[in-house]
Amino acid sequence: MVIRTQTKLILLFSVLVAAFIAASVFLTYSERHKLNLLFQQEKNERKILIDRIFTLKSASLHSFVNDYTFFDEMVQFVRTGDRKWAAENIETALTTFNANVAWVYKTDFSLVYSTDNLQLNIREIPLPEEAHSKLFIKNHFVVFYIQTSHGLLEIHGATIHPTSDYERKTPAQGYFFVGRLWTKKYIDEISNLTDSSIIILSFEGADIPESPKEHKQGVIVLSRELPGWDGNSLATLSIRYESYLIKEFNRSSRLQFTMFIIFALIFLTLAFLAVMRWMSIPLGQISRSLQTAETGPIESLLKNRTEFGEIAALIGSFFAQKENLVNEINERKQVEEALRKSEERYRELTELLPLTIFEMDTQGIITFANRYAFNTFGYAEHDLESGMHVLQMLIPEERNRAEEDIRRVLNEENPGGMEYTLLKADGGTFPAIVYVSLIINENKSVGVRGVVLDITEHKIIEEERLKTQKLESLGVLAGGIAHDFNNLLAGILGNISLAKMLTKPQEEVYDILQEAEGASIRARDITRQLLTFSKGGAPVKKAIFIDSIIKDSAAFCLRGSNVKYESSIPDTIWPLEVDEGQMVQVINNLIINADQAMPQGGVISISAENVTISQDDMLPLNKGRYVKITIEDQGAGIPREHLQKIFDPYFSTKQKGSGLGLATVYSIIRNHGGYIAVESTLGIGTAFSLYLPVSEKEISRTRSSEKETILFGKGKILIMDDEEVVRQTAGRMLKHMGYTSEFCSDGSEAILLYQKAMESGEPYDAVLIDLTIPGGKGGKETIENLLKIDPHVKGIVSSGYSNDPVLADFREYGFADRVAKPFKMMELSEILYKVVMTKGQQGD
Repeated sequence: MVIRTQTKLILLFSVLVAAFIAASVFLTYSERHKLNLLFQQEKNERKILIDRIFTLKSASLHSFVNDYTFFDEMVQFVRTGDRKWAAENIETALTTFNANVAWVYKTDFSLVYSTDNLQLNIREIPLPEEAHSKLFIKNHFVVFYIQTSHGLLEIHGATIHPTSDYERKTPAQGYFFVGRLWTKKYIDEISNLTDSSIIILSFEGADIPESPKEHKQGVIVLSRELPGWDGNSLATLSIRYESYLIKEFNRSSRLQFTMFIIFALIFLTLAFLAVMRWMSIPLGQISRSLQTAETGPIESLLKNRTEFGEIAALIGSFFAQKENLVNEINERKQVEEALRKSEERYRELTELLPLTIFEMDTQGIITFANRYAFNTFGYAEHDLESGMHVLQMLIPEERNRAEEDIRRVLNEENPGGMEYTLLKADGGTFPAIVYVSLIINENKSVGVRGVVLDITEHKIIEEERLKTQKLESLGVLAGGIAHDFNNLLAGILGNISLAKMLTKPQEEVYDILQEAEGASIRARDITRQLLTFSKGGAPVKKAIFIDSIIKDSAAFCLRGSNVKYESSIPDTIWPLEVDEGQMVQVINNLIINADQAMPQGGVISISAENVTISQDDMLPLNKGRYVKITIEDQGAGIPREHLQKIFDPYFSTKQKGSGLGLATVYSIIRNHGGYIAVESTLGIGTAFSLYLPVSEKEISRTRSSEKETILFGKGKILIMDDEEVVRQTAGRMLKHMGYTSEFCSDGSEAILLYQKAMESGEPYDAVLIDLTIPGGKGGKETIENLLKIDPHVKGIVSSGYSNDPVLADFREYGFADRVAKPFKMMELSEILYKVVMTKGQQGD
């Protein structure tokens, strides 16, 4: 049997490749096994070294508590609390034993004595009450860690016994603890001793994973858990050590593998050249024959029994037939090439364009559609092959108009762009403009060719533009009304708040004032609703988690209702940069609407999720990270003809509705750079979806409680306001709080009064400045001039525009704090105490 040349070459190269693959696999496995053994050995040795160093570093604290807890003088000190003895024996020993803090407790864990040399202000060890009975239950010595505001604190403790009881068999007479703060210097010192990089990675005891990349780079990763008082992990140390030996081993392995690859390439190259040499002679003969179109160069190959002989015979046969076929082939090629190029150009163009392109015959049957059309409408190619009419792509209400348009096109009329609502296979619809033209073949109309432009995004943007224009028109009026109304409310609410302070709660007039104050606060909330429409108004933003606002608002709004809510909000929800008061307003409005939509009762579903908006999403938002909040009811739904109007100011389908609720929601979300969408189905319910941009700040979920008390103080305050009622009301409030006050009506007068007070040696402790003074110097100009007179002036900006940009960034304009009108006495007392009295305390 004759083995063909192709088979010989395949066998040869198969054997060579298999040999080199086997060798490379064996070499790689061997080196990896050696590396793993070396890495484990280095890791074990490094762990032993680090354990010894940590033991040595903690030895001084252990010696401290051991030496001081088994002699009579310490037992006597627990009883007497002699601070002179403690100063001579404990405080002086802190430096000797490299400690920072010491505590002495009685057996009932009442504190006898504590001291520290770093002014950490940790008077007592922050231990839970359950630790008192469990800490020394198994051992006379304990070691644990606590987390403080200054960093990690290592604590060693022991029970106190008389000198004669060295083995600590008698009952404990008290407890002695010493601590050392893990400062950056201390951690760097341990890092230098261990020749490692040590950081405190977490406070949950998480394992430190070793990445394959670090493994290959010779980085040994160790973790050491630091226990809390109950033995559970409080923190984890990440210890990274770069092994020179492993790095050198890796370098050597790479060099060895590289040399192997070079050898393999050289060998394969030489083999390839030998084979090419063996094949080059007959191939050269064949090449010359083909180049010259003569059979002379291949005559010697015709007797060859290899593939080269077969090729030579075929070439001879080819030359014999060439003359007969050449003309026919050339003509056919020219026709086919022209047709192929024409078809390719049309096909490539239609498939590349991000538009729906279609063709239909004169009966309206679709004969062609590009890939984009299938993707857009949701049909498959077999649907087209079964025969689809173009009217199937339109909603039923527009099919009669479309039939008339098709007749006009076939009559060679040009209707231009035609706007329709198109229908997808799944029942979905979208608006589009269709452009068509006739298909002419041999001077006869055989069909229609068209292009479909999806205008969904254009419609959304147009709707948003119309909503924005309506709100801006309302904002021009709302801003001025709200400012004047807030000034009046400042006098009313302030005087009511002051009158309540002068009235006993059991008196009937107190209840009347309470109701009046509630009505004033509701009037203030309505004013703030108007301010959300004011052009240029900026929300007073701060970074918060929205979940607590959602749950609190839902619980409050549904109290006493036959409607309940279900929430699905993950703990991983991203924080938002929002005006907290305005967000409460948004959630309250949507919850109340949902509640009113279900008079027979039902369930409101509230969910929040993290989403990332890209350019492909059909939303009028910048790309980035957002939190999506969805509030869905089971009510009657909203008719389609009302969906486009629900965010319009004063549009309402309720008899007692103001029409400002959803308009306010829309304006607030817009001012926060977000977007609100609504979906509603009659008889099923309505869902509102809010998109709010994520805050880049890192915040804690801990919430501080507000104190509802009046804070009293002392000092001289200058009040600048153009409204007499505001000045008089604020003055009465300040007098009751313990301050003295003087008044002026504009910025020029305030500057003169402040300068005179400075020159007299009796300066003002703070200045309450109205932001807007019609016809005079307002707050921004006034604070600029006062800062030139006194760089340390304490200006408090006040405005009827509760979301004025100056209130949002008051420090950028030189103010010490802000207060929005109208304000209650409690609010003003807190601001003054923080600005005036806190400064005074620090100076005492």
